[in-house]
Amino acid sequence: PAVAAAFVMCRDCGHVISCPNCATPLIVHYDELEGGPPPGGYDSSFNILICHSCNHREMVPGQCPECWSPRIKSFGIGTQRVVEEVELLFPGTRTLRWDRDSVTRKGDHGRMLDHFLRHDADVLVGTQMIAKGLDLPLVSVVGVVAADTGLNLPDFRSGERAFQLLTQVAGRAGRRSAGAQVVLQSYAPDHYALQAAQEHDYTAFFAQEIAFRQQAGYPPFSRLVRFIHTSGSDERGERAAREFAEEITQLAETLDLGSWSLVGPAPAFFHRQRNRFRWHVVLRAENPAPLLDALQLPHGWVLDVDPVHVL
Repeated sequence: PAVAAAFVMCRDCGHVISCPNCATPLIVHYDELEGGPPPGGYDSSFNILICHSCNHREMVPGQCPECWSPRIKSFGIGTQRVVEEVELLFPGTRTLRWDRDSVTRKGDHGRMLDHFLRHDADVLVGTQMIAKGLDLPLVSVVGVVAADTGLNLPDFRSGERAFQLLTQVAGRAGRRSAGAQVVLQSYAPDHYALQAAQEHDYTAFFAQEIAFRQQAGYPPFSRLVRFIHTSGSDERGERAAREFAEEITQLAETLDLGSWSLVGPAPAFFHRQRNRFRWHVVLRAENPAPLLDALQLPHGWVLDVDPVHVL
């Protein structure tokens, strides 16, 4: 199935349809028909909700399961929806969709790339997987839908990742021709990451980002150690996280860690996955090595030193 929208939400009570196993929003897909879409395209009767973690599937409800309001609808936009809009605005345009649902077999990436390089398609619509390392000499216009999505993730590297991705996407345009255009759709056009990405201004981005990191005490001005606990019970997970945070605090106070602080205990951003509950504690310290040497990690915990993300 092709991705049609990001999630389904009730417009009256705000309830979001989530996976019963993972507690993450279910993604709206078109349940595609053999032979292509029906005349006029797919409508809501062809929608199916899929969890991208455990593959749980269910039909889109006709009314909100919380308040029974019929005002429940999909929000966000998926690749298939973009394809439909392009074909509606530019009749006769040959489109090619490149996402996780269209590249399921070995060699699909290469076939997609060859198809586009032969100019068998006029518009390539895809996810961030098409942003990196592709040489597309005929591309002269690149558009990014909802360019600020990644800025709202609760991770201190979210601005860095957004800047990195957008500069890579912009690099697909005009690699061998002048006059190329890059268009970013955003609700936060004044954010320094978007402004710097628009101008390919690495120096300006670094100046803003490093000031934020220094003020907040994030790397490279400290080091992070993330402790993650996974349990089949949310209550047991919370209790274990609180006890472990107290143990770390007591131990840290007896050691020379330099300036340090503890974030949490708190439920992880991806809190429930496959009916397992995740809690984490994050240590921020100038020198966490003495604590790591002295700590006896309890059963059920894993640690991540200098984590790539804290989600």
